[in-house]
Amino acid sequence: MSNPEITETPEQLRAELERLRARVAELERSPAVQTPPFWFDQVNDAIFITDTDWRIVYWNKAAERLYGWPTAQAIGQHIDKIIPIDRYMDGINDAAQIEIIVRTGGWRGVFLQRTRDRRELVIDGATRAFHDDQGAIKGYIGINRDITERHQVQAALRISEERFRAIIENGAEAVLLVGADRQIRYVSPSISRLLGYSIDQVRRL
Repeated sequence: MSNPEITETPEQLRAELERLRARVAELERSPAVQTPPFWFDQVNDAIFITDTDWRIVYWNKAAERLYGWPTAQAIGQHIDKIIPIDRYMDGINDAAQIEIIVRTGGWRGVFLQRTRDRRELVIDGATRAFHDDQGAIKGYIGINRDITERHQVQAALRISEERFRAIIENGAEAVLLVGADRQIRYVSPSISRLLGYSIDQVRRL
């Protein structure tokens, strides 16, 4: 599987981080970790909450749908037993992820996981620590979004573009692409062969 990428702009990423921080702040105002805001069950993203040992204390309905694990079976389990991360796309590992969360307060990235029935998922996930009044970590909250379909579309598009480019660059047909500003954007190798000019020379015509 080719590597998926986070396609949001920096502004969108900052907005997403601010929304996550607001969610964590609301959670910290709750009477207890076991009673998170009611709207956690109204969203489409999987949300889980763990204690400091990474044992699940909350598992929303979207997490049930996405991963196939009922809440009753998820609660009390270590997060790595229920939804381990198979591979991080940025090359880190579990230990590095936890170190980043503890040091900076949170982490976001793209990674591969599997459902209960072993179906592979591409996940865009964010995990943050939340703290007690003394500043000590009292648990973690994760929000995971399934981007498997988007990744598959992007991968198919990349393959299509690569095949198209290969056909053009190896074909006998002359192809010249010109932008709206009348600047030459692409010159196929066949034009160079037909006209006797290099590609750079054709671009300067």
